[in-house]
Parts: sequence; structure tokens; C-alpha cells
Amino acid sequence: MKTKNTTMKKLLLLLLTTISTLASAAHFDVIIPFTPGGGADISFRHFQKYASMHGTELIPQYKGGANGLIGMNAAATGDRETTVVFGTLATVAAHRAANPNYQFTYISMTHAPIMAFVAGPNNKLQTYEDLENELKVSSTRLSFGHGSPNQQLLLSQLFTNTRRIDQPEPLLIGYKGAAPAMMDVISGHVDVAVVPMSIAVQSISSGNLKLLAIISQHDTSFKVPRLNKKYKSWRPGEGFLVVLPQGASLGVIQYWNRLLREYLDDEQTKKYAADAYLESVEFGPNTIIDGVVPLAAQLRKLSIN
Repeated sequence: MKTKNTTMKKLLLLLLTTISTLASAAHFDVIIPFTPGGGADISFRHFQKYASMHGTELIPQYKGGANGLIGMNAAATGDRETTVVFGTLATVAAHRAANPNYQFTYISMTHAPIMAFVAGPNNKLQTYEDLENELKVSSTRLSFGHGSPNQQLLLSQLFTNTRRIDQPEPLLIGYKGAAPAMMDVISGHVDVAVVPMSIAVQSISSGNLKLLAIISQHDTSFKVPRLNKKYKSWRPGEGFLVVLPQGASLGVIQYWNRLLREYLDDEQTKKYAADAYLESVEFGPNTIIDGVVPLAAQLRKLSIN
């Protein structure tokens, strides 16, 4: 019994020493599997400021492309103690679909973004009903932009619920993040894109984008259809999250649990989330597991990854 107690004390001391060392001079390389300027990047920047104020330096590394797989692969081979991913459910699911034997260490989702279906100012589409009619009866081939696997899945669900089989196949254009997709919609190079509301709302307010529909967990003040309410089969399945490479030490896991929970409980964070059209989620790894598993299955089925 004495030997067991001594061993437990040593383990506890080692854990406390690790956390103390991290807290005194912590810095991490943060893999963001998108290009700068998108919804994940904007949310990360807010978190980065909070972490810096509390002694943790987060150094972003943008590795967009291949539906997030370039960034996720880089994170999987990164240093287990100093690498972290600030990504989305869909990027983790895409990696899991392609690498079923590898599993990241899940910390928690941070927020679920409201997603917006948008068209450009000079596009003939004025409402979601116009888009639905075009997909059902028009011979015109529409183009759709997306910047993540989940955004592509949302478009696939849109086509499943609206497009007739004999209609022209929509043109899907993938980008290294939602921001460049949105810019091509504004310029008229793409008809429609699905992007986080946080990066679209200013352009919607200024008239540079037309809001056609949204994906949201709850009813909002936007006077457009909420598609995951309109179509009961839809799974929104998006959310920003923090994960660590496989095999991260217990001390690093505990450190990130504490830092992220304190950040999400902060009143300024709650205000920021409301202003940025981000919805709160339950803290912990289960929110990631519940989203990643079905998303990975969908990605394998649709061969999107």
C-alpha cells in the first residue's frame, strides 16, 4: 500500500510540474487547416488574444487545401507536446475518413458557426425560393463555392432536397477556405457559396452579398429559411474545435482543458460569440465525437475526402 501511495504521489507531482512548466512559459504551434481570413481564423484570433493575456503564446500556421487534409496531416506528424489544431469538425472528420487508424486527442468544440448561403449583388438569384426553382426547373448550370468538407456536404444536402435528376449537374468549386469562395461570389465568378455568417455579415449589411438561407441550431432574426429546420434530414455538423496530436501527454491535455474552459466561460468571450454569430456548445470531447463520427461516415460514402 505504501509503495502504491508513493507511486501515486510521484505521478501527481510529475503532472503538477508539467502543468506548472507549461503555464510559466507556454507556446504552441497552431495548425489552422485553412487560408487566413475565414471563420476559423477569425475565431482563432480572438482566442489567441485571450491566451496571450494569460501567458500562452499561440503561433498560427495556415495550411489550407485538400479539404483540410494538408493541415491535418501536418498536425498528425507534429510535436505531440507543442502542436495543436484549431479547425472544424469537418476537417477532423475528413482526416478520420482518410486515416481511420489515427485519432486525434479531442479537447472540445468552441462554438458552432451560423452558416450562410449567399449570392452576389448582381446575381439574378434574389431569394432562396429563386435558388430552389433554378435547381428544380431551370436548364442553367449554377456554380457553387465551398471552403471546407462540411460546406461541400451542406451543398450536397441542398442538391438532394431540391435538384431533379434530369437537371444540369451543378458546378462545385473548392477553395482553401471560405473567404476566397465568398470573394468570388461578390465578384460574380461564382453564383452561390456557403460560408460562416461571421465573415459574411458585413458584406450582407453593405449590399455586397445577398443572404438566401442559413444553417443554425436556433431561430434567428434573419428573415430567410433555416434549412436544417426546413429539411428535417439535414445535419448541420459544423463547429470550431481544438484537438491535439495522438499521444499528447496528460499534462498538455489538462493544460488545454483548463485554458479552453476558462476562455469559453469568460464574459468577453460570450459577448464576442454573440456578435460573431457563433452558437455555444457543450464543453468536452463528446461534442467532437458526436459530430466527427457521422461526418466521417458521410465523407467516406460521398468520397469527398
